[in-house]
Amino acid sequence: MKELVVVVTDDPVLSEVVERWLIDSGYRVIVFENICESVDWMERKPFVLLITDLCMSMSKVSTLIHKVQKRISYRVPIMVLADPNAEQEINKLYDLGVRDIVTKPFREKELYFRVKSSILITEELRRRSNFLFLGKRYFQYPD
Repeated sequence: MKELVVVVTDDPVLSEVVERWLIDSGYRVIVFENICESVDWMERKPFVLLITDLCMSMSKVSTLIHKVQKRISYRVPIMVLADPNAEQEINKLYDLGVRDIVTKPFREKELYFRVKSSILITEELRRRSNFLFLGKRYFQYPD
């Protein structure tokens, strides 16, 4: 089954482009304009990555991040698409726990590799979270 990516943005052009590029790259995609609807949906369905857009406003993006971390998990990988001139906001986003920030304009291949990388890192962290590190060795927790 293809991995599912959630996109939350109120920019219809951006959502259409990102959705098309991700589908062409082999991902399943669901797009939301509304933060509350997206969080309600994410609580019920498994997904591998959340992508949102800073042009929604920093307060909306911050609200989305806090709701996802509180109601779903602080481990949810979050990627934000942002204007390169939004340096203050970008710094705040990293402080909030955002995994990756992709500055606009970006190319299809860049988005593909950043999404792929974020998902691979998350999978590796989840895999390793089943292990206990003692000294120089990992021991797997019993299931």
